[in-house]
Amino acid sequence: MAADEGRQIAEFVSEAEELIDSLHRDLFSLEEMAEGKPFNPDLVNAIFRGAHSLKGLAGMFGFSELQGLAHDLENLLDALRLGKVTLARDLVDLLFRGVEALGRLVAARGKGEGLPGVESLRQEILAAAQAKPESSAKAFVAKSGIDPKILEVLTEYEEHRLSENLKLGRWIHKVTGRFLLDTFDTDLAAVSDKLKQKGEVLSTLPSGEASGENQIVFDLIVASDEPAAPLEAHLQGSPVTLATLVAARAGGAPPPASGPVAAPSAEAAPPAAEGVEEGLGSVRSVSQTVRVDIRRLDVLMNVVGELVAQRNTFSRLADHLRDIGQAKLAQQLGREVRTFERKIAELQSGVMATRMVPVSQVFDRLARVVRKSAKSLGKEVDLQMFGGETELDKLLVEELADPLMHIIRNSLDHGLEPPAERLLVGKPGTGKVTLRAYPQGNHVVIEVTDDGKGIDLAKVRKRAVERGLLAADAEPTEAELLEFIYLPGFSTKDGASELSGRGVGMDVVKNNIAALSGVLETRTEAGKGTTIRITLPITLAIIGALVIECRGRTYAVPVNSVLQCLRVTETELSSIEGRHVLQVEGRTVPVVALADFFRLGGEAPGNLPYRYVIVVGLAEKRLGLLVDRLVGQQDIVIKPVGDLLSETPGVAGATDLGGQHTVLVLDVGGVIRESFSGGAAGRRTAVKSA
Repeated sequence: MAADEGRQIAEFVSEAEELIDSLHRDLFSLEEMAEGKPFNPDLVNAIFRGAHSLKGLAGMFGFSELQGLAHDLENLLDALRLGKVTLARDLVDLLFRGVEALGRLVAARGKGEGLPGVESLRQEILAAAQAKPESSAKAFVAKSGIDPKILEVLTEYEEHRLSENLKLGRWIHKVTGRFLLDTFDTDLAAVSDKLKQKGEVLSTLPSGEASGENQIVFDLIVASDEPAAPLEAHLQGSPVTLATLVAARAGGAPPPASGPVAAPSAEAAPPAAEGVEEGLGSVRSVSQTVRVDIRRLDVLMNVVGELVAQRNTFSRLADHLRDIGQAKLAQQLGREVRTFERKIAELQSGVMATRMVPVSQVFDRLARVVRKSAKSLGKEVDLQMFGGETELDKLLVEELADPLMHIIRNSLDHGLEPPAERLLVGKPGTGKVTLRAYPQGNHVVIEVTDDGKGIDLAKVRKRAVERGLLAADAEPTEAELLEFIYLPGFSTKDGASELSGRGVGMDVVKNNIAALSGVLETRTEAGKGTTIRITLPITLAIIGALVIECRGRTYAVPVNSVLQCLRVTETELSSIEGRHVLQVEGRTVPVVALADFFRLGGEAPGNLPYRYVIVVGLAEKRLGLLVDRLVGQQDIVIKPVGDLLSETPGVAGATDLGGQHTVLVLDVGGVIRESFSGGAAGRRTAVKSA
């Protein structure tokens, strides 16, 4: 029973989080409406439905606290859509707080923790929903001249929307459509969609006109800024006729009463009132989506990884049979291995596709961080997001959330100037933060850019000298100075705020990105802003790897970081300031001997006429790894290493190459960071692979 309950809570949390994320996205659009954008009733209805769905979901699982808060928000949203409360920033702020509280309740349920108190918030929401309308929509529309038989079948919401459009002085039309019974649902939806392009569909009613055999007739009441003729032209080809109920009026004054217009017959049943339970229909789900716990996909991916290792074993067996003279048997086994490879490739591709999600999942959550943080700092911020459709492994997307949050908070607190200060230097009072994602080969790049004052490199240098991290007479490069901001406890801010200034955060960012085999780069320009660039592999699950040997030990290097493999002799390696370099396509690339990096000891095999330099790169950085042999290429699954090697730079994990042959997988990002930061091999304990 406990297992069933845990599964049900997990399902609830998954669906509830999707609904809450959707509500947050819609509330950002609602906030723009509160700031002057045209009112969009469809958006308000979507938010209302989201709160209603969450209330129903919570009720189904018996979570009364969540159900009660969602119900209160639903009532407030209903008052908004009926015009009983005014759309203003204070109201939007209250809705945001309500949805954030829903998120906290869901998270607490999922973790089995105590539920946060929301009583005071609920009282605030109830008070806001009790505001009274300034005027009666019913009295207003009664003066419009529309046939009372039409008005009497409108719901309260439809009556309110009609009133609002009359006040705007719009044309009110009745569009009558005759549809075949077999296809009326899709045909009616198509006509409705066309009408929404030119105005607002206020109501859809069964028509009073007689329906022919195999036909059904509907009346759509439409408000539009266009008269009948252009609207009819827009609907050309649709099985409809159009009649004007109310002509547009300058200034929006209610028109005088006019003659009666044909209305639905009294026998036509009015639509169900708001809130009335619908009749029971099909219980089949409309969605074709299956939610899968990422841990189940991890298990499946591990199984695929074992199959990949098994395939490698079969390939070696085929080679062994050929070597001992069993050519025919080796050929048969080789054919079966190739078939096996194709099936594994299909399975691997399918599993990988299920793990890939758009980075918009984390971008949308960051938008909430920006809104809340900007408000607490008293700053106006325009957040722009691009490339949200770029896909990453679900595991990477989740692990990316906290580092990006820290970067965003630093941009808001350290980077963007207060509005008054921005205006003094000729900038707009509203600061701009840009989130951008785009694919780059087998990697994804995510950039966070602000148009603030940039990083004060002189202040960074001063703090580094004060802390003994830099000699007073040293002349570090800009890149070297920027590395200091990622050290634990390092901050250029004189005082700590709620968001930053304690030197905690950016070191966590660097460590978390490193744990994802990613690379972090920082670019800044005084007075113009800062860009932090994160380069990540698309996935850390099954990857292609180049298998190498160094001092008799085997390692695997992720192929997505390998740019070139060069065969070299000792004489081809130059030396600059005591470090090996190699000219590659006109570019000087530093070279690090892997044996020195891991302190392997011993000598390179004496019978090697040449060795190999593997040119690896992440983002703009390039590094050559000097190794003894190239063994080959194969797909691998990276497994975590134990505590002994978990903090060792340059090691991403381990993998089984088949036949119980376990080797270490290099973390190319870690090797590059250590090499470029001057990390001495002597600081590192020997790291030996199989």
